[in-house]
Parts: sequence; C-alpha cells; structure tokens
Amino acid sequence: MIIQTKYAYHAIFTSDGQPLPVPSAECSIRFPDIRGAISCGDNFDDGERMAQDCLALVLIGKLEDGLPIPEPSEPETFRLAPNESLHLIEVDLRDFYAQEIRDLENAIEEELVEA
Repeated sequence: MIIQTKYAYHAIFTSDGQPLPVPSAECSIRFPDIRGAISCGDNFDDGERMAQDCLALVLIGKLEDGLPIPEPSEPETFRLAPNESLHLIEVDLRDFYAQEIRDLENAIEEELVEA
C-alpha cells in the first residue's frame, strides 16, 4: 500500500488593505477546499509558514481519523476580492512527522536531565 505524503492546495491570503503579497501586511489565510483550514500571519512570509503548518495539521488529522482527503480545485475556480491573492501551498507530511519526532526526543531528553 502506497501512502501519499505530498499535498498541494490553493490558499487564499487576505489583507486588510493592499493586495498581497505585501511583505509587511498582516494576513488571514483560508483553504477553500478544506473545511476548517484557516490561519493567519504577521506578514506574508509568516503567513506562508503558518499556511504550511495549518495544511499539514488538518491533513494529518483527517488521515488519522480515517476521513477522506478532498481533491484540490483548479485555480480558475476561485473568485478573489481586490485584497485577496491565491497561493499554492505544498506540504510533505514526512517533514512534519520528522519535526514532531525531534520535538518529542528533545522533551524526553529535558525530562531525563531534570530527573
């Protein structure tokens, strides 16, 4: 059985004023194809990182719960407001799990040092 680990979905970044990407603008992020996948960023670069984390967490949750993973929509299907921009967010769930394992190992090591 082959398990898919790489995913790509379009996210809509919204700012309060100017169209993104404006490096200093705060933004909210939503994935129209994935219900409940929303995030925000202090600026555009932070928003991209937060969008990747959000997408990975939601997809992992769906996989762990045995829920279906929706197919991504084509970019032409999205209608954007003037203060919105569409961005393709890609994640590899292996990277996310590797970070979780490192964090767990560090926490265990800290507990052993304190004991």
